[in-house]
Amino acid sequence: MGPTASRRHASFWRDSACLFGVVVGLCLVHFGLPASVHEQLVFRYGNPIALTPWTAVLVHDSVGHLASNLLAYLVVVGPTYALYRTWGRRRRFWLLMGGVIAIVPLLASAADYWLLYQRWGLAGPQTVGFGFSGVVSGFVGVLAASTVGAVANWYGRRSAVYVAVGLAGSCGTGVLVSAEKSVGTPSALLLSSGLLIAGLAGIVRQWRFATIETSQQTARDRLWIIGICLLVAWLLTVALLQMEPGINTRFVDVIAHVTGLLTGIGLTSANLISGGP
Repeated sequence: MGPTASRRHASFWRDSACLFGVVVGLCLVHFGLPASVHEQLVFRYGNPIALTPWTAVLVHDSVGHLASNLLAYLVVVGPTYALYRTWGRRRRFWLLMGGVIAIVPLLASAADYWLLYQRWGLAGPQTVGFGFSGVVSGFVGVLAASTVGAVANWYGRRSAVYVAVGLAGSCGTGVLVSAEKSVGTPSALLLSSGLLIAGLAGIVRQWRFATIETSQQTARDRLWIIGICLLVAWLLTVALLQMEPGINTRFVDVIAHVTGLLTGIGLTSANLISGGP
């Protein structure tokens, strides 16, 4: 193993340890701190405190809640990290991950407080917000936008536009079809389906006339990672945008998930457009 390969191998294990450290940290908070401390960390709609948007993401009300968020986290960060390593943009990966962790909790809590508590009255003074799913949604947004960016870099902007349109259409169709109760009109479903068909048609057309400018192995690796990233982005987006009922004093809503998703997409798009690291 040469010096360059050795450094890449070492960086992989360091990065893996950092990513898995999130799992360890959330488990330590859940199993290591008493319930009285958890109550101080949650975001209270009736009495919001400055730091609780960030501390609330550490708290989960059950092992099942924690496990589902950790599973979603691992499912999204694995392909995202693999994409950026294949792309050779490891520094950008960490910049975006840090941006999501720093920004999403504040924006998600602000959106919930304004819409659910102040405007719609769906949350009361005793309602509390907590959980890591808003941040996970931000990571999903990063994955979706990053995959489109990688397609633009490897196959051209036109291909990226078709992929973005197809992904948006498939996510919209999946959310509308999988909802237990119809949350959209037939026109919304028709629009989403039309975007999906248009995107797929464009991808097929681009593929027919594509010129492979790399080795077959590199081309195969890129196609595999793009396919996996698109599948994961679609699955998690559909799962995170499902409406759920409130449970006791905790309102399980989709507002924080939408906010996280859009924030992740916005951060990544801004970084890609500006040509950041």
